[in-house]
Amino acid sequence: MQEKKFSVNTGLYYDISLPDAVRRIAALGFDYVELYRHSWEIDDVTRELKEIFRHTGIKPLAWHDHHELIFWAEDDCRDIYFVVKQVKQRLDFCRELGVKYLTLHYDFEAYDAASPVSPDEHPVFKAFPEIIEYAENSGIIILFENGSVQTKFIRRLCELVDSPNIGMCVDIGHANLFEDVETALATAGSLTKCLHMSDNFGMRRDGGFSDLHLAPGEGGIDWRKCMLALKNINYQGVFNFELNGSRYAREGVADIKGWGNFLPLKERDKLLRLARGHIKKALRTS
Repeated sequence: MQEKKFSVNTGLYYDISLPDAVRRIAALGFDYVELYRHSWEIDDVTRELKEIFRHTGIKPLAWHDHHELIFWAEDDCRDIYFVVKQVKQRLDFCRELGVKYLTLHYDFEAYDAASPVSPDEHPVFKAFPEIIEYAENSGIIILFENGSVQTKFIRRLCELVDSPNIGMCVDIGHANLFEDVETALATAGSLTKCLHMSDNFGMRRDGGFSDLHLAPGEGGIDWRKCMLALKNINYQGVFNFELNGSRYAREGVADIKGWGNFLPLKERDKLLRLARGHIKKALRTS
């Protein structure tokens, strides 16, 4: 069996500098890193990051932007120029750093899980021809992540755009909340280029925060079944952990953006070891 490669989203260490977060992840023996910061934060440390990649051997897998694509276009998405400008800026950063994927949320608010709206019916779709041409010329693949916008919507978007430079980042935790993990992976199929792996207990009935971003094995997801579903679609990519280091979010008293009250750094290191060990075991037994 081909050795699996593992990656970590730097959001787990959001309270320390981005270079220090990357160094820490590299020291823990991970192969890849997904950068999670605002664009201006990355701009300030680009040279330092390139030095870290060169000296530690860790590779930049993706840049996961804070923003949601539609939120860049205010006024019902009439300002398509602004959307194009923002995405191009991020593609430029990816090219400068040698990042393979730019991972974006399409929109978590405009559509509910059962939305019948087709992607090409939204005004923001007009931005795609220019965005994709720029991505193709940059050698970067744009990935859209599922959430309350389910994988079937994102798959339809990819089919309409029809470019090798667009694909899907399947968020396993989100799939467990808004659809079904196995169904989501089967729907995404070969469009699955990257993963966001975290655990939770499903959607809370009281409407409270559910997207806990726990380490695999801490929540209720059946990771053995998840690994089988990944084998069924012949997923050959990296196993990328997107965990939360804030007690507030992990305890369900704030959403993922409610940063604060972070676990000690060494405890967060342990979460990564737990996550990697749990997934390796699930792979062996699936």
